[in-house]
Amino acid sequence: MCFLFFTLKKNWHFKRKADIVFVYQNQEKKDMIKTHTFIEWNACLIHGVKLIDNQHEKLVNLTNNLYIACCEGKETADQCFIETARETVKYVNYHFSTEEQMMLFLMYPHYQTHKKEHEKFIREILCQTQMFTEHKALVPNRFVQFLKDWVLSHIAVCDKALAEFVLNLKNRDKLEIIFSRSV
Repeated sequence: MCFLFFTLKKNWHFKRKADIVFVYQNQEKKDMIKTHTFIEWNACLIHGVKLIDNQHEKLVNLTNNLYIACCEGKETADQCFIETARETVKYVNYHFSTEEQMMLFLMYPHYQTHKKEHEKFIREILCQTQMFTEHKALVPNRFVQFLKDWVLSHIAVCDKALAEFVLNLKNRDKLEIIFSRSV
C-alpha cells in the first residue's frame, strides 16, 4: 500500500484514488477526477462475442462507479461499496453462469480452469465484504483495485481464449445460437 504524505496549503483539495492520495491545487482539477474512468472501455476489451462483450462492459461500469465513489471520500465510498459489492455478486453470478453454460454447450476444453477462476473471484468478493463488515480500513479502495486488476486480466486472458474458441466455431459454421442471444 502506497501513500503520499503532504502538507495541505490553503485552498488545496485532496482525493483518494485506490490507495494513493492525490492533492489538487484547485477545484477544477478536483472536479476532473469525477469524469475520469478507472477502466477505459476500448477495443482491446472487445473480443467479438457480443453477448459476453456487453456483460464485460457492465462489469467495467460497476468498477468505474465504485472508483468514482472512492474519489468522493470515505463515507460515499463505504455506501457505494455495499451497493457495488451486492450488485457485483449478483451480476457476476449471471455473467459467470452465461459463460459457463456456453463453455459446457460448446465443450470448451479449458472449462474447469476457467470455472476455477470464477470461483476464486467470488471467494475474493466474499472475503472483501467480510473485511468491510469487520470495519477494516480501505476496503472499498482495495476492492476497486481488485476489480480493476481482475476484470482486465480475466478479460484479456481467459475470456479472450474463450472468445477465440467460440469465433473459431462460428467461422466453421458450427455455431449461431450464441450470437443471436441478447444480454
